[in-house]
Amino acid sequence: MDIAPLVSIGQFPQHLGFRRQPSGLNIASDTISREFVAIKAGSSAQGILIHSGDGGLFIGDAYDCPIAGGALMGAPEKLICNSIVVSEAMGCAETTALGTNLRRRESRPPRERGILARTPSWLRHGSSRSWFCMVRSALLSALVPFGLAACATPDQPDSFYRSDPLSVGARPGDVLRSDPLAGAPDGAKAWRVVYVSTGLDGRPLAISGIVIVPQGIPPAAGREVVAWGHSTTGVAANCAPSMTGNVFATILGLSPLLADGYVVVASDYPGLGVAGPPSYLVGISEGRALLDSVRAVRRLPQAAAGRRYALWGQSQGGHAALFAGQIAPSYAPELQLVGVAAAAPPTELGATIKADIGSQAGNIIASYALLSWSRLYGTPLHTVVAEKALPIMNRVAGDCAQTLGDQLLISVHEAEFDPGILVADPATAKPWHELLARNSPGHAPIHAPLYIVQGDADKIVPPLVTAAFVAELCKRGETVQFETVAGAGHMTAGEHSASTAAAWIRDRFERSPAPNDCAVRS
Repeated sequence: MDIAPLVSIGQFPQHLGFRRQPSGLNIASDTISREFVAIKAGSSAQGILIHSGDGGLFIGDAYDCPIAGGALMGAPEKLICNSIVVSEAMGCAETTALGTNLRRRESRPPRERGILARTPSWLRHGSSRSWFCMVRSALLSALVPFGLAACATPDQPDSFYRSDPLSVGARPGDVLRSDPLAGAPDGAKAWRVVYVSTGLDGRPLAISGIVIVPQGIPPAAGREVVAWGHSTTGVAANCAPSMTGNVFATILGLSPLLADGYVVVASDYPGLGVAGPPSYLVGISEGRALLDSVRAVRRLPQAAAGRRYALWGQSQGGHAALFAGQIAPSYAPELQLVGVAAAAPPTELGATIKADIGSQAGNIIASYALLSWSRLYGTPLHTVVAEKALPIMNRVAGDCAQTLGDQLLISVHEAEFDPGILVADPATAKPWHELLARNSPGHAPIHAPLYIVQGDADKIVPPLVTAAFVAELCKRGETVQFETVAGAGHMTAGEHSASTAAAWIRDRFERSPAPNDCAVRS
């Protein structure tokens, strides 16, 4: 999440408590001398500082890495004013929190971009929270022009996302309703849709999403389709990407895909938008959601879509794309899959959770996954989660992770965790290890070429886990192009590779020979 520079360092008045030092930058309050944050970021950081006697707000950028302090969290209807002093950007600004009540948990590994430090005590008190509530309008004015609304996630889905009883004859891919969606990229039109998919129990369920259609005359065989799988946004119904104001910006490679004439469909997944069973990292549910989104596009007259499609996803969406590729021959045999592209996909879930737990991102992901699976499969959480962590896990699972405001709020809740969240390793405890194995991709072949990209500085999906997954694909005889992005983290790997992925997808539609790194490995 990039924050554009607003004011250069030299323009900050010295009396506001912002000053340069040879070791980096300091943001401090004259009235709070014992609690401050030192940011070792070099001399090129830029940003804007809002300051008061009992608190401060800094939003800016250091080495193109975002840092934020003292920001408002929550929707306008449920104001929650608090503050995080600094967010660390993996591989960028090294952050050290000093003070009597503000201390970094040294046991944690470096954090990914957007993952924030613990709230200092002086910002937990009513006077400071009140002050930050007063600067809400200033904060929104600063962020909205850059697509970062601090309080953008709605409390509840609107009536478009209502969960109506489905008829007995509802078929996977049937479009229950559609609505034009404003803000589509130039040269395209967009719609929100609610369509039918199939739940784990075999019964039909409704899923929301968006469809973006390029202008122009479609080919005789219909437009080709790219089904996008979004990254983690949360597990609550109001965490659906289609409900946010910047949904188009979240689809990596959207511009070149539309320029090539493809329809792009982006599912929210089951349980997001339209209320339903949770599907976070539930492979079959996510995979069916993507395949049925392609079916839905074909039944939307405005799309004029054909049978050929590609799958493309990032993080959780990469996981969804891999599962969709596995089940495509049996679940959607009438469609023609040309390729599967996945950026930083979680593959071996047991190893991933074990590597991540204790980090902020790991605790959030574990909260989303374990709570969702407990509800979906009826598995008691207390068999693996410490009793004192259960209420915190519930709070975290109720938070979204889309906007800056979301990320600040969920960071406050996650900071309540103490070490020792788990009392047993889910990778070995029954029945959790079976669920982790069941929802890890790789159980069936994907009868289409694959493009997989992984950042070598990813602190959420271990690069070695992805490399081992690719090695197994090669052993099975799959066709895989595997790209490692030097210095890229979990989210930046997809951002760096978006244009490459779009070009790779174009080559698959054009029936060009697929690159195969497995041949080199063998």
